[in-house]
Amino acid sequence: MKGFAYLLKFSYRNLFRVPKRTIIMILSLSFGCGFIIWDLNFANSGSKEIMKEFLAQYAGQYHITHPEYYDAKNKKEFNLYKTMSDDDLEDKSLITKSTRRVNAPVFISGEKKTLGVLLTGLEVDKEKKLSTLYTAITVGKFLSNDASKEIILGKKLAQRINVNIGEEVAIIGQAL
Repeated sequence: MKGFAYLLKFSYRNLFRVPKRTIIMILSLSFGCGFIIWDLNFANSGSKEIMKEFLAQYAGQYHITHPEYYDAKNKKEFNLYKTMSDDDLEDKSLITKSTRRVNAPVFISGEKKTLGVLLTGLEVDKEKKLSTLYTAITVGKFLSNDASKEIILGKKLAQRINVNIGEEVAIIGQAL
């Protein structure tokens, strides 16, 4: 206890010996702590906003698969994903508030490089009415209603496979 009292006395004497240095130290510690708190809150709110935008695009109430995707034995054991049609929905108003999407893991290939990606197919007319995906396009244009061989790539993916607007890419994957 005697050693602690000595350290306490020594630290107070050191702090008040040069008041200018003490004020600078207190201000710098306060500024640093304030910046850390601001940065953590900024990162937290940014990640919440990103999650909200992501879930607004991809969350849904139903997961629709091909009727033969799960065999009969597996359907009895694991019935989480049920094959449904529009007639099976109890609430018919959901049909106008939803759009079909198909997700498939595929390989996308440019001239020199091939990468694995998750391809999402969508209904263009309904997508424009229900989501904000079409507003995210900054270069080029959103998918047209009549074209069946158009694709939207993110900027970094296009750079990684070395393709530009108007160039062709190859998609390799399993049929649904």
